[in-house]
Amino acid sequence: MQSLADMGVRFETTLAYVSLPKWDKSRPLGGPAAGLREGHGSSTSSGQPAVWGPYREVFRWLKEEGGVRTIIKVTVDDFGDMPHSDKAIVECISGLHVEIFDWKKTDISIDAVRHAAPMVEKLYLYCSGREPVLLGWSGDGVLDQLKNVSRCKGGGGANLKPNQKKEWLTNLYACF
Repeated sequence: MQSLADMGVRFETTLAYVSLPKWDKSRPLGGPAAGLREGHGSSTSSGQPAVWGPYREVFRWLKEEGGVRTIIKVTVDDFGDMPHSDKAIVECISGLHVEIFDWKKTDISIDAVRHAAPMVEKLYLYCSGREPVLLGWSGDGVLDQLKNVSRCKGGGGANLKPNQKKEWLTNLYACF
């Protein structure tokens, strides 16, 4: 990525779409993203060490070197056993105006979304089916913290009992 900056490459201040594929953690990082593997003491919901991966550097470059201020839609495939920590997600996205937030991480914290993309208009949430997550997302005023959200889409929840799925989806789609 540094070579793009050296060549004077700059993007428009608004990008329609940024999509990052699932990062293969078995491949070594090179260039400016080297050394970004550890999450500096943070951990995932499963208790494993968080992995920063190269995405922090990608978003840093877009903001600082590329001059990007707005991304209409952000999609990141972060499913897996070692997703980015909520702290890493906030660091990646904060400072950008994001309208559609689709960070494919199971059970992401609404606080993380609120800090990363406070002006988000459309939000995708992916649920493991864990009851504390469902209760957290469906709590009074939780989604109201994201004042501009007019649409939410949910995914996952395959392990939910039918009555839990219905309650989760009812609460999730209440923000339409």
